[in-house]
Amino acid sequence: MSNYPFPSIIPNSTSWTPLTNTATFTSPLTMGIQTAVRQGGRWGVSMSFNNLIGPERSILTSFIAKLNGQQHRFAVGPFGETYRGTGGGSPQVDGSGQSGFTLLTDGWPNNSNVMLAGDYFSINNGLKICTLDTTSNGSGDATLTFWPELHALPADNQSIEIDDPLSIFVLTTDPVIDTVPGLFSSIVINGIQDVLA
Repeated sequence: MSNYPFPSIIPNSTSWTPLTNTATFTSPLTMGIQTAVRQGGRWGVSMSFNNLIGPERSILTSFIAKLNGQQHRFAVGPFGETYRGTGGGSPQVDGSGQSGFTLLTDGWPNNSNVMLAGDYFSINNGLKICTLDTTSNGSGDATLTFWPELHALPADNQSIEIDDPLSIFVLTTDPVIDTVPGLFSSIVINGIQDVLA
C-alpha cells in the first residue's frame, strides 16, 4: 500500500461529510435517548470533476488506475478554503502523549487569534477542523479544540500543518469515467479517511 498526492486538478464541486462514530438508544420504557460516543470520527469526501478534456482528463484517469481500487491511498485536503486565523510562526505540539479533541501547542505568534472556528489543519495525516476560536498567549502557546479526535498520539514538537492541510483517504467505490466520445469526461471520486494511515 502506498500514499499518493492527489493531482493538482481542482474539482467543480466537493462534499465533505463528518462521519461520527456515535449511536443513539431509545428506552422503550421512558423513551429517553442515550448517546454512545466512541472513537473513530473521520471525514468522507466526494469530488466531482465535470467536462474534463486533454491533459487533465488523462492525468486524473491514470491516477485512478494507479490507485488500483482500494489498494492504495491518496492525500487530499479541502479545496479553496480560506484560513481566517492569523496563523504564522512555526506551530508544533507542546508535549507528548496527548489524545482526544484538544491539543496543547506552541510556536505561534504571541497574543494572536491564531486559528478561528472553521479553520483546518492537519497532523499525523489527519485533517482537523477547529471548533473554537483559538488565541495564543504571551509565550505563543495555544490550545486547539477540533474535530475529529486525534487517532494517533503526536510526538512532542511535531509540526502542525496549516498552509496545506491534508488527510489520507481510500476510495469507497470505483470511480466511473463518464465520457462523451471525442469531447469530454466527467468523474466522481468518493473516499473515506483512513484513520490508521
